[in-house]
Amino acid sequence: MSDYQRIIVNLLALAGVAIIAMAYWTAEAAKANPLSCYVEASGGASVASTGVSDGGTSVDLGSDGFQGGVGGGCDLRLGKDAIIGGLVRGDVGSNTFKADGESAKFGNSGMVALRGGIYLNDSVLAYGIIGGMIQKLDISSVGNTDFSGLVYGAGVEMVVDRLPVDLFAEINRYSPSNEVIDGAIVDPEYTIFRVGIRYRFYGAFGR
Repeated sequence: MSDYQRIIVNLLALAGVAIIAMAYWTAEAAKANPLSCYVEASGGASVASTGVSDGGTSVDLGSDGFQGGVGGGCDLRLGKDAIIGGLVRGDVGSNTFKADGESAKFGNSGMVALRGGIYLNDSVLAYGIIGGMIQKLDISSVGNTDFSGLVYGAGVEMVVDRLPVDLFAEINRYSPSNEVIDGAIVDPEYTIFRVGIRYRFYGAFGR
């Protein structure tokens, strides 16, 4: 065996030991700490419906696009079957619609929400969220306008066996309040379908 091959074998052995140790530590930490925190990354599709009313005339503009974001939060385990917690998330997107020579794009958004759920089994969590959101809407003739309002949704999270990561799928409904822009009432609502990954660690201050 050459020196190069010996180094590769040693590195692979060390990596295997590290993975086994991390898996063991994660399982023991989960038992010892009812509080866990996480960071996440996600991506998916957004579907929007924007109502515009002006002088008795109204139109409903549909659009769709990509949405991606990062966030984080903490959960408190309540016994064996439930969790309660909170999360924050920021998104960027490419959802754009056009009408009467003008275009508008849903820009960056952010949310702060409460999260609660129940375990369907040892590995699968079903949960709901509700909270507040803020959304930028960039209109070509006006500029950036901020909308704020309610966000709610539901999701399913699945533990990846022997690793401190979870996979999740989630649907969010954003319901901002109406805004008057250049005399027109603008009422955007949109839905995001996302999938993502959460890296979970235990204890209030991380590892």
